[in-house]
Amino acid sequence: MFFHKKENSTPARPYFVICDTPNRPLCIEKMSEAIQTSPKAKGAFVKMYIENFKTFNNAFGYEYGGMLLNEVAHYLSEELCADVYRYGGVEFIAVMEEASFVQATEGVEKVLERFERAWRINDLDCMCSVDMGIVFYPDHAPDAETAASHLEQAVSESAERGQNQYTVYNQELIQKLQRRQTIANDLKDALKSGKGIEFRYRPTYCVAKKMFTRAEGYLWLISPTLGRISAQEFLPIAEQLGLVCAVNQLELRHTCGLIRELLDEKKDFESIAVCISPILFLQESFPEDVRALLAEYGIPAEKLAFELSESILIDSFSQVNIVMQELSELGVEFILNEFGTGYSGITNILDLPVDVLKLERLFIWQLEDNERSGILIEGLISIAGKLGLKIIAEGVETENQLQKLAAYGCPYEQGFYYSPTVEAEGLKELLQSL
Repeated sequence: MFFHKKENSTPARPYFVICDTPNRPLCIEKMSEAIQTSPKAKGAFVKMYIENFKTFNNAFGYEYGGMLLNEVAHYLSEELCADVYRYGGVEFIAVMEEASFVQATEGVEKVLERFERAWRINDLDCMCSVDMGIVFYPDHAPDAETAASHLEQAVSESAERGQNQYTVYNQELIQKLQRRQTIANDLKDALKSGKGIEFRYRPTYCVAKKMFTRAEGYLWLISPTLGRISAQEFLPIAEQLGLVCAVNQLELRHTCGLIRELLDEKKDFESIAVCISPILFLQESFPEDVRALLAEYGIPAEKLAFELSESILIDSFSQVNIVMQELSELGVEFILNEFGTGYSGITNILDLPVDVLKLERLFIWQLEDNERSGILIEGLISIAGKLGLKIIAEGVETENQLQKLAAYGCPYEQGFYYSPTVEAEGLKELLQSL
């Protein structure tokens, strides 16, 4: 499919030629022509990817799906005053010749605003979300193939930022992509050499006992050129590379070793937690692998905790429940992270063998200036207590937060007010002896 604007038709309505199949070669040819028009030629290439088209197509059929694609491409061509090509299945590229930065970005912003509303296809309303990228030529597109590659990178960046976003391929994005590549290479080297990953722990304070009784693992990647890279930054890259299981397994083994040392040194603690990736957790062999680790290190299952994010329940609730039930029977403790963010309902929590709930740190921070957040937190703490579940408030940093949580009866707290992350030896010093 491609839609073609009429030549010399600034105010006029474009005319259209429609094909049912993607026409990538014609798109590349047009992009090459635009770049080579003259040494001073400038313009923009815009790429759009429709995220949830498959669901609509499966529900209502290919005829409706084709009509939706035609409607979207027609609109894209008119709004951007550009030739529009169906580059792939649900990918479109618009060639905006002689478009300035303002014209391209304002046009794309209008397109994204349109996708906040439903598309009417005969008698059906369809909501679509899209990811968009912009590449300006010739600055970042010396040739069509390079432009196509850069558009793909810009669209991928938009997808990571959420629905209906656009990204301009510029120097800032180039630096970001280079940083990611450096992190990817350093992570591969760290896993290969066994060096370069730093294991740390966040201590958790038990209010009733007035002592640290728990902790959860936290990782840093040590890059020779970039320095220390947080888990929030390098773990998503590990997932993209297919290395997150290797990282998780390494952390799990390290934590089991620490638990063994704590037991040998007669330290008083409840459990040490590892944040488990859904990719590892849902592997068929995971329960048996955990049994083997517990036996290898000779540690009681109840001293090991697995922290899962609520978001895992969206697509894999039944499978997650089965694995949780199996490991819970061994005695492994389960902590549900992001409690209260809305990913899962209370009814789902009732069906899961959850032992501990973690209050999202954003709620705790809002205690500083949002009175309504206190009402919500107090209610969640009360619900957890009545269900017989432990609850941890994470991100505690101020005396004000501490006092309000005390008034709400929060039993466990963690954050910089109590302690930053510590290495294994530092954790041993914080934990009391039996």
